[in-house]
Amino acid sequence: MTTWGDRLARGDQLAYAELYDRAADRLYHWLWRWCGRSDVAEDAVQDAFVRLARHRERLRGVADPIAYLFRTARNEGIRRLERENRDRARTTDLGDPPASGAATGIEQVDNSDWASALLGNLSDTEREVVELKIFGQLTFREIATVIELPQGTVATRYRDALARLRAMERRAIG
Repeated sequence: MTTWGDRLARGDQLAYAELYDRAADRLYHWLWRWCGRSDVAEDAVQDAFVRLARHRERLRGVADPIAYLFRTARNEGIRRLERENRDRARTTDLGDPPASGAATGIEQVDNSDWASALLGNLSDTEREVVELKIFGQLTFREIATVIELPQGTVATRYRDALARLRAMERRAIG
């Protein structure tokens, strides 16, 4: 039986089109929420698909190409943000001050949004799990693949994060 990953590994263009159709929009939406920047999200999605095409042999036997794609895009986003931070540090080291009030990454998300404000109170891992579940529409198994944690740990972090969010909301309202 040929898996979807095997089809991708062979370079099956229909399989790539199917993967793009099933995942690109939600991948972009999740990346934008994760890093707060549309330019990084767009580039990371594109880079992830290019990386999959260039290294398609790695997809042979991959049981869940969507989770693999999310992990690849997450890594691409991290690389882009780290590169920008290094470039900014070099520029700053040369004497150019950073822009006043400049924000990077998740700080650029509109904090006037109630949900964003609540999510900002979670740990980075909790926030990532919640955003992958809600905005990425991934299963706990897929999230475990993306962030390389056991599935049970992912489910527990999601449940704990939701409990914390409900408690924060009750305190803010009441």
